Order: sequence, then structure tokens, then C-alpha cells
Amino acid sequence: MKRTSLYLACLAALSAAPAFAGVQSADVTQDGNVNLATVTQGGADTQQVDATVYQGGDYNMASISQEGVDGHNAVINQTGDSNTADIMASAPSHTGSTNSSATIDSVGNYNGAIIWQTDVLDTSAGITQDGEGHSAVIDQLEVEGSPTFISQSGSYEMADIMQTTVASSSATIDQLDGYFDQAYITQSGSALTASIMQSATAMAYADITQAGDNLYASIWQSDVMGASATITNGSLNNWATITQSDFSNFAVANIDQYAAINSYADIYQSGAADSAAYVTQSGDGHFAVVSQSGAYNDADVWQDGLGNSAFITQSGTGDAAAHNTASIAQYGSYDIASITQSGGSGNFASIIQY
Repeated sequence: MKRTSLYLACLAALSAAPAFAGVQSADVTQDGNVNLATVTQGGADTQQVDATVYQGGDYNMASISQEGVDGHNAVINQTGDSNTADIMASAPSHTGSTNSSATIDSVGNYNGAIIWQTDVLDTSAGITQDGEGHSAVIDQLEVEGSPTFISQSGSYEMADIMQTTVASSSATIDQLDGYFDQAYITQSGSALTASIMQSATAMAYADITQAGDNLYASIWQSDVMGASATITNGSLNNWATITQSDFSNFAVANIDQYAAINSYADIYQSGAADSAAYVTQSGDGHFAVVSQSGAYNDADVWQDGLGNSAFITQSGTGDAAAHNTASIAQYGSYDIASITQSGGSGNFASIIQY
């Protein structure tokens, strides 16, 4: 089997040779276990490269490298358990590549996938995994106009998207039907969108960190017991929203907007009990809204700066031992604060303005 694997790997390398000047194409198919497929494409006179790898079996490895090329497309499909796949793409040093894509699809359990893209324009990257115990990473540096996504279905999943020095790009992670899933998005640049959706899972964790201007971040968790969601962003005109609904009890939502101007934070927790919401904003012209329905919930908003507004609405009941608690603290001038509580007894409200 080992000798067969090496033979197939050699065929993969040969198939990556250019069909004619300027264009290279590779197509590799492997069935069985412990196989290796490696495709390397590029060169000074290369303008377009395409590569596809199909593997069926367990403990297989697939790797596609497309470097110094104006246009590149790569696809890896794997079926089985404990497989790994990676795609690396970069543009020539003089200009960013355009109309490029990288896609990894896997079905099975305990598979890993990584996509790296550097200095590319109008590109896309996507990873889809079905099964349990997967890990998926997309790492982009100096890209523009790039939609990226990771979709996972199962338990013990980990998804991570990193976009550094990017513009007009988006990152999306969807995780469904499992438990102990983790999702992370990190972005720096301008005009960026980040979205995480987790549904029908337990003990899920979602984290979005952004730096730059005109940023939008959204986390939506539905029917997620013990969910935790955190959004951190700073600078100018940023928007952050967290929604936890449909019996997402014992959930925690946290939004931190630092050294920012004219940012918006919104936390909505519906039909949940023993949940907590926290908003921290520093800077001027911020707007914070927290809405909770259910019992024994806590909400806290802290703002430091000028012309900030904070609103908390709670509907539900508490008791002497476990209140519905709402607190707003504002440090600055020209601030507005409002707390509304309804639905029964055991409520506590506090507004402090300095």
C-alpha cells in the first residue's frame, strides 16, 4: 500500500505539468487508505492554474499549492475519516490575482482542512464538513472583495477564519446539530462583515474580533443550551449584534467596543432563563440596546464618553434569591439611559451617571 501511495503521488505531480504555456491543469483521483496527493503549480509565464483532488478512504492527505499566479482555482473533495487537506494560493509580487477560488469538501469524522490565500482580489474560499470532530481554518492576508465561509454539521467542531489587512470582504461560519462547537472570526481592515450562526447545539462558543472602520459583526445562536458569544470591535462606525433565542438557557453574550466612535451594540435574548448580557463601550456617540425575555436574567451596560445612549428592556420574573437585574453606568456628558422591566416580581434596576 505504501508503494502504491508513492506511485499515485508521482502521478499527481506529473499531472500538474503545464498543458501549454500560460495554463496548467491537474486532476487527481485516489481510492483507499493512507494516500498522499500533492499538486504544485505556478511559474513566471503561468497565468491560470486549475487543480482538483478526489480522495475516498481514511488517513489520506491532499495538498495543492498555487503560487505566483494571476488566476487560480483549487478543489479538494474527501470522503472518509482522519483525512487532511490544505490549499495555498498567492499572486505574483507585482499584482494581486483575480477571479480565484479555493474549496474543500469533506464527509466523515475527524478531518482537517486549511486554506491560505495571500494578495488576491475578488477571490473566494470555502470549507464544508459533515461529521464529527472536524477542524477548519481559512487564513487570508491582504485580500479584497473576498467572501469566505465555513459550514460544519456535527459535534466537537472547530472553525476559524482570519482575515488580515483586508477590504470589502466577508466571513461566515455556520455550525449545526451538535455540541461543544467552537467558531472564531478575526478581521482587520475596512468595510468588513463577520457572521456566525450556531443552531441546535449545546455548550457552543462563538467569538468575533474586528479592528478597523465600518465593520459589521453578528452572532446568532438558536436552541443552544449554555451558549457563549463575544464580539469585540473598535474604531469608527461599527455594528455588533448578538441574538440568543429558543430556549438558549444559561447563555452569556458580551459586546466590547473600544476606543470607538458612533458604534452600535444590540443583544437580544429571547425565551431564555439564567442568561446574562454585557455591553462595554468607550468613546463617543455610541448606542446600546439589550432586550431579554425570560426569568433570572442579568443585563449590564457600561459606557465612557460623550453623547452615548443605553436602553435595557426585561420581561419575566425573578425572586428574592435570583433577580432579573438591569444596570447602566455612564461616565461622561449628554448621555441617555433607560431601563424597563415588566412581567412580575423580583426585579432590580440601577442607573448611574457621572
